[in-house]
Amino acid sequence: MKNFLEEETTMTEGRYSRQEMILGWDQKKWGSMSAVVIGDDLLGQQVLENLVATGLGDILFIGEKKNSAEKKGYYPNTSRDSMSDSAVDFLKKVNPEIKIDFLDWPLRRKSLEIFLEKADLLFETTNDPQTKGMLCAYAKEKRKILIYGSAEKYRGALASGKNQEYISEMQELQGSQGIIPSMIIGGMMVEEARKSCMPYAAEESKTLKTLFWYNLFSKERFEKQNDFHATVQLSGKSIVSVGAGALATPCLTALLLEGADDIHIIDYDIPSTSNLSRQIFYYDAQGRPKALVLSEKLGVIRPKAKIRALNAKLVEEKEEGYECITPEQIKGLSPELIVSCLDNFEARLILNKMGMPLVHGGTSFRSAKSSLSIPGKTLCPDCLFGFSLFAAEEKKRDSCDAVPEPSIISTSKICAALMAGEAVLYLSGAGEHINGYIAYDVFEASRAQVIKKTNICNHTEKEK
Repeated sequence: MKNFLEEETTMTEGRYSRQEMILGWDQKKWGSMSAVVIGDDLLGQQVLENLVATGLGDILFIGEKKNSAEKKGYYPNTSRDSMSDSAVDFLKKVNPEIKIDFLDWPLRRKSLEIFLEKADLLFETTNDPQTKGMLCAYAKEKRKILIYGSAEKYRGALASGKNQEYISEMQELQGSQGIIPSMIIGGMMVEEARKSCMPYAAEESKTLKTLFWYNLFSKERFEKQNDFHATVQLSGKSIVSVGAGALATPCLTALLLEGADDIHIIDYDIPSTSNLSRQIFYYDAQGRPKALVLSEKLGVIRPKAKIRALNAKLVEEKEEGYECITPEQIKGLSPELIVSCLDNFEARLILNKMGMPLVHGGTSFRSAKSSLSIPGKTLCPDCLFGFSLFAAEEKKRDSCDAVPEPSIISTSKICAALMAGEAVLYLSGAGEHINGYIAYDVFEASRAQVIKKTNICNHTEKEK
C-alpha cells in the first residue's frame, strides 16, 4: 500500500517564507534587532520561543536558575539541569541562525540595567512587582520599548511599559506560571512589541491602552474576576488530535502539562522548511512523519503518557492505495474529545459531521479563532465559520501547499492555548461552555473577545 510519505514534496520555501508574505513584515529588520527577556518561568520561555522562531537576531534570556531548577519545562530536552538551560539549549537547535544567551542574575538588582542598554525590545515576564517597577522606570527613562506580563496557573495579564499604573493590579498573579496563560500572554507580548517597530498597516491598533487579562475561569475568558472554580482532571481522558502541525504541537504539549496522558495523533504530512518558524518540534525531523515525531517528542516531556501516532489521511471513505483513516475508525478509538488542528476545510467538514465533542482552531497571520462544539448543545463549526463554502472554494485549488498563506507562530500559539483551555474545561466537566467562539485579532483595540450565539444547530448527531 502506498504511503503519503512517498508523495513528492517541495522544500523550496525558506524558514521565514510564510511570515515574509505578510504585508509590512521586514525580516531583515527583525533579524537585525536585539531583545532581552527578563524572567525564565513558562511565560518568559514562551516569549523566547516566539522570538527565536521568527528569527529575531540577538536575544538575552535572564533569570535565576535557583528558581527554575525544580520546575517542569515545556521543551522535549532532558540533557540540562534547569528548566531555563533546557529551553535555551533546545531553542538553539530549533534556530541556529540566531544568537541566544542565558544569564543567571538576581533580577531585583539595579545592576541588571547594564545588560539592557543595547536592547531594542524589553520583555518583563516575572510575577514580581518590584522587578516590573524597576524595568518600567528604566524603559521610561531610556525610551525603550517594554512589554510586561505575568501569569499564574489559569490567569495572565499584559500591558505596555508606557502604562506603569497596572503593576499593582497584576500583583494578584502569584505562584507558578501555567502553560495556557503563558502561551497566550507570551504570544501577545511579542506581537505588541512587533507593532511598535514593525506595524503591518496604518489601521493596525497600536499600543494597548488598558490592562489585558486572560482568565480560563471567567465566563467571558478575558476578565480578571473568576466566575467559577474547577478541579482540572485530565488523566485517563482519551483525546484524538487530527493534525500534527502548528496548532497541534503547542496544544497537545499544553494538555500534557495539564495532566493528559492518553492521546492519539493522526496526520499524514512530513515537515517542510517553511514549517520550522511555526512548528519547532520538527527542527530535526525532515522526511519523517509528523505524527510519529510529535508522539516521540511528547513522550520525552511526559514519558508515562500513552501517546500513539497514526500516519494516515482523514477521509470520508477508504481510498485505495493510500494510508487512510475514516470517521468510523476514529470513533473506534473511543475519544472523549477530538482536537481539530487541520489546515483544510474538506477534512474539517468530515470531523464536523461525526457528532462528537470537538475543539476547533483556525488562524491567519493576524487572527485566531477557537470553538468548542458539543453536539445538541452548541452550534457546529460549519455553522459558525462556514466550512462548506470554504471547502467548495478549496476544491478549485490543488492543495494547501500549492497556495501558501501568510502565517506566523504567535497567532498559532495563541490559538492553540485557547483550544487547550476549552479542552481542559470540557474534559474536567467544569465551567460554562461557550456556544460561539473565542476570537483574537491584532488589528482590534480590545485584542480578544468572546462571540456568543443563542441558537444551536442539528447538523451533527446529538450526544447519546
